[in-house]
Amino acid sequence: MNNNDLRRYIFTFLRKEPKELCFICKDICVWDNTVKKHVSMNKDIYGFLHTNQTYCLECWYKYKIPQCAII
Repeated sequence: MNNNDLRRYIFTFLRKEPKELCFICKDICVWDNTVKKHVSMNKDIYGFLHTNQTYCLECWYKYKIPQCAII
């Protein structure tokens, strides 16, 4: 069956990009489900800018990323 409207509707549910990527190696950590074990960090820079960074556990241990920053 060649129904373009139905095909377009079905493809709207498919994800084109992952939810979470590793900040360093760019491996997929979360697509729809967890693919790779990861750590998500929310960094507060100068009290007003929030950046969410996700690291896979391999990069977390390999590059010895600090667990928290106390200023």
